[in-house]
Amino acid sequence: MAEPIQQTNDAIARARHQAAAGERYYRQAQFHLAVPHYLEAVRLWPSEPDLHYMLASAAWRAGELALVEKHYFQALGLNPKHAYAAEALSHWYRSIRRLDLAQKYIGVALALEPRNPEFVVSRAEVLADMGQADAAWKLLEPLLHANSELADRAGIVYLKIAPRIGREIEATEWVKQAVAKPGEPPLQRPQLLFDLAALLDRMGRYDEAFEAARMAHAVFPRPYDPAQTRAAVDRQISFCTAERLRNLPHATHASTRPVFILGMPRSGTSLIEQILASHPQVFGAGELDPFTGLVNALQSRGVPYPQCLADLTQPQVEQIASRHLSALNSLNATATYVTDKTPYNFQYLDLIELLFPQAKVIHCTRDPRDTCLSCYMTNFSAGNAFAWDLKNLGSHYHQYERLMAHWKRALTLPVIDVQYEQVVANMEQETRRLLDFLNLPWDESCLRFHENPRPVLTASRDQVRQPLYASSVGRWRHYQRHLGELFA
Repeated sequence: MAEPIQQTNDAIARARHQAAAGERYYRQAQFHLAVPHYLEAVRLWPSEPDLHYMLASAAWRAGELALVEKHYFQALGLNPKHAYAAEALSHWYRSIRRLDLAQKYIGVALALEPRNPEFVVSRAEVLADMGQADAAWKLLEPLLHANSELADRAGIVYLKIAPRIGREIEATEWVKQAVAKPGEPPLQRPQLLFDLAALLDRMGRYDEAFEAARMAHAVFPRPYDPAQTRAAVDRQISFCTAERLRNLPHATHASTRPVFILGMPRSGTSLIEQILASHPQVFGAGELDPFTGLVNALQSRGVPYPQCLADLTQPQVEQIASRHLSALNSLNATATYVTDKTPYNFQYLDLIELLFPQAKVIHCTRDPRDTCLSCYMTNFSAGNAFAWDLKNLGSHYHQYERLMAHWKRALTLPVIDVQYEQVVANMEQETRRLLDFLNLPWDESCLRFHENPRPVLTASRDQVRQPLYASSVGRWRHYQRHLGELFA
């Protein structure tokens, strides 16, 4: 009888090792690298609820949404007293607009730990989403004077409901006092300041809004080297000529399912995907980002990207493409198209041409001044370090324009440009143009994109829940006096 016990102990030890690796990547915000380790840990030790909980949490942040609900439920099923799994389910259902279930599971969490102030804030978040601002305020008010981390989280909800309870001025003053207190800023501090900037923008206090965004960037600066980006674009333009791309191996499958929606962040990629995903023949997969890890693997032999593409063999190209198409099928097996709206896929259009030569590309554009301002005023959870500095923003945008101009000369992939301002001005006309590009029939539901309950995890999640509005067109003019470094 000793042998099975030894095997079990060995499996548990290996599971813990995998979980530790997953946690390291998780703490570095490399969630797509954490997921495989947690998957293996769960396979080795399926009865451990915390492993399911961590897998679901990493998968959510990595955009592998099919794993999220399933494994939070596994954690709660294995341990019905796992209050944090119940709270996480509440957050998940908030994200997909199932507020009835969000309310149910935060109730489960609070029943298990009624004095947990984190759960009280989560309850206030649900109430705020349900339009019960007064009830949310009753829960929040006592917590605004708690420890700084919890108070910041409560303050984020406070800023959200302030216009509905007539407390905009009080909310802005509270945040200013909170951030002036000495001590190490909590991790939620940038989000608090970005939300303050959004509220001040709504109030027409643009100078103060810009200052709040500047303070948000100053809390945890992100390093960015514009020379490195420029050198990378130089390498791609030099190496990826039309002739060289023609002579590299291309996958021979005939699948037209992948559609890549790309462009600069804040250029309308989420909006375009939401419009298309409202069509019955389109599945919106969100930001899949399959190419970052692939490129890292291709470079592992010491040859940088894109020169490493020259080492790809025909069997490798076929295998990589087949694996990705299988992953799309696991997300949705019936839709005519599956969209990937990772903005930065514009960096990998050379690789996309080799792997998916029948794919179509939707390139989202927007007034560069509005695009860059929106990037500066947005709290990106990871990446996009260029957005932390106006000079870097201008430099990065210029490199993006250079690369896209090159791709239009060198690639054979069909690319359609969609301008955000044109979508706002004439949504039906632009939607018909998009559907024609995809050879899809007209469907009125595309005009009601804001009613689509699909989960949206990007910074545009709130905007795509609303009917189209024009207030973000020409927004840069309110901030013109602060944008000299960007324009230069």
